[in-house]
Amino acid sequence: MIEPLLFLSNQQVAALLPPPTALDSVEKGLKLHAMGSTDQPLKPYIRPGGRANEFNRGRVIFMPAFLGGEIDIIGIKIISGFPANVGRGLPRASGLLVLSSAETGFPLAVMECGELSARRTAAVTRICFRELAGDIPYSVAILGAGPIASAVIDTLALEPLVNAIMIFDPRTERAEALASRKRDECGIRVEAVPHLISATLPADCLVTATVGSQGYLNLENAGFKRLIVALSLDDATEELFLSSDKIIVDSFDDCNREDKLLHRLVQRGLFSREAVHAELGEILLGRKPGRERIDEKIYVNPMGMAVEDVAAAAAVYKAALQEGLGTYIK
Repeated sequence: MIEPLLFLSNQQVAALLPPPTALDSVEKGLKLHAMGSTDQPLKPYIRPGGRANEFNRGRVIFMPAFLGGEIDIIGIKIISGFPANVGRGLPRASGLLVLSSAETGFPLAVMECGELSARRTAAVTRICFRELAGDIPYSVAILGAGPIASAVIDTLALEPLVNAIMIFDPRTERAEALASRKRDECGIRVEAVPHLISATLPADCLVTATVGSQGYLNLENAGFKRLIVALSLDDATEELFLSSDKIIVDSFDDCNREDKLLHRLVQRGLFSREAVHAELGEILLGRKPGRERIDEKIYVNPMGMAVEDVAAAAAVYKAALQEGLGTYIK
């Protein structure tokens, strides 16, 4: 019997994927990936204006995956990133995720994935902090004040891990609006600061969540950081990246492409698969250690994986069926 196709809006996905649910589902996806219980082809990119004009013309990424184990589902996320949308008053990211039965191949659900993407990215960040940041509480600098930064603050505020968050964004009014909103919602100290070093130098840990930024974060303006989670991948200089005691990735094969910082270093012979300490899933399974010393500098380079999105979408679909949310498409 063919299941009817269920459609879920961004608002419905947000209601069905609170931070604890996102955290649990993403952790399951990362573990399945480390266990070899997934099939995740490398994701193709479409750039309407070519790579050189990506910031102005945008890109679309196709992210397919199968997850076995208790999840046992097929999915593909089609996510657009058009940075110029921010100036138009539109979200930078938008797209759809389609889930299909692993038994029949028939589609089960279609859902908007802007909110899902932000929450699964925040869940990955939370896992990095939990496993790698060390003694709590700690202060965190967040570079960027968009939806990803907002979701990261939500997930870091789940438990008393953080005693202060400093937000820097060149669009000062954006950072101030986010800080004001999160102080009210999360009940922790969140402050917008006017200069990069006002965020980076006092903080114990650092999260980059910017758009189109490259090579501005260096040993001098970053200072000693026990943990850097480079969600936006290209903010650090080569020297800052290579100065880390441990480099951790979600998937080396996914990270070693698309001319990002890690890929460029590999191409020049300055980095390699062997130089990676671990993939995140290996740490979650206990196969590799996380933080081993208080003075370690740990750098996480997460490219973002379809298994994370599909795991989160599977949790959303299950909850939608239980709660009777969504619209069936006939």
